[in-house]
Amino acid sequence: NISVSRGSPMLAYILVTLEQAATGKRIFGAPHYASTGTLSAVFGHDFNLQYLRRLLDVNWLIDSFALDSASTGAVMRFELTRSFLGELHVKGELISASLDQQRNAAPLLPP
Repeated sequence: NISVSRGSPMLAYILVTLEQAATGKRIFGAPHYASTGTLSAVFGHDFNLQYLRRLLDVNWLIDSFALDSASTGAVMRFELTRSFLGELHVKGELISASLDQQRNAAPLLPP
């Protein structure tokens, strides 16, 4: 499966970044150290989003696109949050402009 061979390194990078941010401890062999409260960014292409989508077994629907399409300029973000009980959670979200928003260079605001 091409998603496994091509997407696994990116998903591993995201995972180690979240792990370091959650524990505050550097992981040996990690390419960087992400401390708590840090923003980390990974840039890729639409096919990278598709690899991650398949590995994470998630679906999405973007206004004016077919189910599970990776739109131009789409962003997949992962946020590490702590509940009031102290439990850590990861929230994933896909943000993308519709075709009309892209065509009209409209801001990415909810309708």
